[in-house]
Amino acid sequence: MATTITRGNVLLEELLAVTLTPNNGTAIPANSTVETTYNLPGTQLNDFVEINKPSHTSGLVVSNVRVPAAGQIAVQFGNVTASSITPTAETYLVSLTRSEYQQLPSVVSA
Repeated sequence: MATTITRGNVLLEELLAVTLTPNNGTAIPANSTVETTYNLPGTQLNDFVEINKPSHTSGLVVSNVRVPAAGQIAVQFGNVTASSITPTAETYLVSLTRSEYQQLPSVVSA
């Protein structure tokens, strides 16, 4: 698939500082995962999103982030301990990458 962008197919790459509260500040049960959806204006389906938690909370992991709908991100948090964890709000680093194509190519062309 040809591209109109020199050196690849990345149309947009942004690094954002976003304040998020996992599970809306309620306890995450022991040995479980929860997904929390946040408004993030400008995101689009097929955007590639990465996230970085700024601190260490023993037993709390960020296991996935995705764009479920335009203007939203959904972050999956996991609790790998034997007791509940009540997380607090923090400013996460969110990296957003958008391809030139709505339908992403499935192979690399030479």
